[in-house]
Parts: sequence; structure tokens; C-alpha cells
Amino acid sequence: MVTTSKGDDDFCWYLDTGCLNLMTRNKEWLINLDPSMKSNIRFIDNSTIIVKGIERVQLNCKNGKMAYMNDVPYVPSMKNNLLNLGQLLEKSYTMSMQEN
Repeated sequence: MVTTSKGDDDFCWYLDTGCLNLMTRNKEWLINLDPSMKSNIRFIDNSTIIVKGIERVQLNCKNGKMAYMNDVPYVPSMKNNLLNLGQLLEKSYTMSMQEN
């Protein structure tokens, strides 16, 4: 369920079990971005980044179907896009991880 383009972090999701939300720096993935929804995200090291909107994001699944996640923060200053595995499990998506 990861959208990738080799060598381009704008189009890559990093799978994470520790983050609270999935977050994206890619504005083009967001559907009907609401820029009035601003906030801050604080990390474990006490650093913060600014959320410049929240909206729905479309994910391309490996089986060719589309999946949607709601309330996704748009964080243009992030270095990578984070995809929370726990959120996917809560929405009844399945994952398979294998070596390599």
C-alpha cells in the first residue's frame, strides 16, 4: 500500500509504527485541502513542525484499488511522508512484510 517512485521522497511513504498520524509533505495527494486547519506537531525530541492544513489523502494500493485516509496533516516542511501502520490496521487494511 505504499506509493513509491525510486529516488524521490515526495512520492514515497515511510512505514511507521510509532507516529500518531500519517502525514504528508505532498500537497497534490490531498483532496480538498482545508488550509484554515493549522496546528503544530511536537516530536519526542520536543521539536515542532507546522501543519498547514488537514484533509483526505488517496493511496494507491498494490492491488490497483484506491484507499482513502481522512484527517491527514499537510506538513510541507517534513522531509518524508509517514504512513502509520496502526491506522491502517484500525481501518481493516492488511499488510504483509517480508525480507527484502
